[in-house]
Amino acid sequence: MPTISKNSYQPNSRAESLSILDQYRNEITERQYQTLYSAISGMAIEGLFVDSVAIDNMVKVLNGRMTREEYRHKFISQK
Repeated sequence: MPTISKNSYQPNSRAESLSILDQYRNEITERQYQTLYSAISGMAIEGLFVDSVAIDNMVKVLNGRMTREEYRHKFISQK
């Protein structure tokens, strides 16, 4: 199955990706959590399972510690 990043443990299911997201639950608001939950679930429907590096970067964007442009650059440079 395809995955999002190549630099960390590669989840093999939606549940594994959401388990990683749960580790960030105290760092983001409930609304941000639901936004990421929805995005991760949508990618899983396509067989893309988001890893911890990608989730960490998504949380950084939501918290303003990384710009979307920086995120895009990191995402593209990992391919």
